[in-house]
Amino acid sequence: MKLIIEENEQKMSESAMFILLGAMMQDKRVNISLTAGESPKTLYKMMAPIIKDKEQFKNVQYYLFDEAPYKDKPYGPNWDEMHELFFNDAKMKEFIQLQWKTGKNMIGKFVKLEN
Repeated sequence: MKLIIEENEQKMSESAMFILLGAMMQDKRVNISLTAGESPKTLYKMMAPIIKDKEQFKNVQYYLFDEAPYKDKPYGPNWDEMHELFFNDAKMKEFIQLQWKTGKNMIGKFVKLEN
């Protein structure tokens, strides 16, 4: 693991964005696990217009692994928050849900950019 220390949130978000975009631009399937919350807000705001409607990101698959579902829905608060923070602005429309059972009935999500 490489530790990168930046002066402020803007520069930290830029560094994270360049690392993610570099990984995402591979000419093969790429799996990216994202998280909701305050820390990545600036990163997602910067990335959304860059990847929106871009063919070179069609092989990227996005996962949310830190989700705990609502009692009455197959998803939880992180799913909703990621739509607000990133998925909607990046024009991600095709949603496929992957579910697996553990002792706590965890749920994973997959999102693919609209082609």
